[in-house]
Amino acid sequence: MQIIFANTKNISCALVLLVTLSEPANGSTASFKLDAPRAAGAQSPAATRTTPIFIFHADEFWLNLHHFLYVLGRSANKTRDSSREAVVHAPADQDQGLAGLKPKEQQIWREAVAAYAAGPSQKDLIFDDPLAEITAALARAGDEKSLVNTGVDARIAQVLTQAAPIYRKVWWTKHRAANRAWKAAMQELVKQHGPKVLDFITNAYRLEWPVAGYDVHVSACMHQWDTQVLQALREQARKLNVPVPANLSHGLIFFTAGEAVRHIFPDHVPYAYKFRVWERGLSNVREALEQSWKPYLEGDGTRDEAFAELIKRLGRAKPESKNQGTRRE
Repeated sequence: MQIIFANTKNISCALVLLVTLSEPANGSTASFKLDAPRAAGAQSPAATRTTPIFIFHADEFWLNLHHFLYVLGRSANKTRDSSREAVVHAPADQDQGLAGLKPKEQQIWREAVAAYAAGPSQKDLIFDDPLAEITAALARAGDEKSLVNTGVDARIAQVLTQAAPIYRKVWWTKHRAANRAWKAAMQELVKQHGPKVLDFITNAYRLEWPVAGYDVHVSACMHQWDTQVLQALREQARKLNVPVPANLSHGLIFFTAGEAVRHIFPDHVPYAYKFRVWERGLSNVREALEQSWKPYLEGDGTRDEAFAELIKRLGRAKPESKNQGTRRE
């Protein structure tokens, strides 16, 4: 069970790049239409990188416990994403493990799941406060013996602390092994396709990828690239004397990453379409992106012209703030 989430309120290109790379269509090839100005014969920045695009971490106990309880809570609540890959198999995994536990241990575990179902699992792990901050704090905690002084919300820390011995006893070894296997498979995909996809994305946004790469926490993906995209949008919005429309930067990153992979694998169905991300309050953003951003990705106009057109199209929407999130199911 691998789940990919953000470490801030903002979903980033790093997240979507990983997700889209994990499901390429086999045997297809294509060339990019969007090209940054380069000297003749010059190699792309991605092709000449000497540092990794991503740095993978697969052994973070607290983060994995948190995500396991979260998806079990989502399943218990029968949320719209209960049929997704990250959620649908969790109850069976839980039941198999519970079968070997004593009644008292079963009770402690079920109370932890119920606490998540009544609290964190009612929120969207990407878009809603304060889950992104909790995810980041748990990633920093790694495999510490306790969550004291880690910055994790006290109520959630208490639930996790009570459930931790059971999770370590029953599920952690299996989940960690799955994480490591996913890490190995993803590293191969990034090695094979990452530079081309990264070239397309950085070329589209006219932004630099961090020299040291992004940390990827399995089962979570940690990043902040969305902040750079939002800042570029704000520069155009200021020129128009209007705010940046709500969720535009989120939608841009999903859409652009999907198009990047589709330019390599034409049969690829982008993640946001396949898993109905656009139905999570982003349908108007999708329409604007298809009308104003996709032509730019295909070579028509400049980035800033496309940004300005997007802002105009979505100008009546609620503006994006520095603290994005707070959407509900």
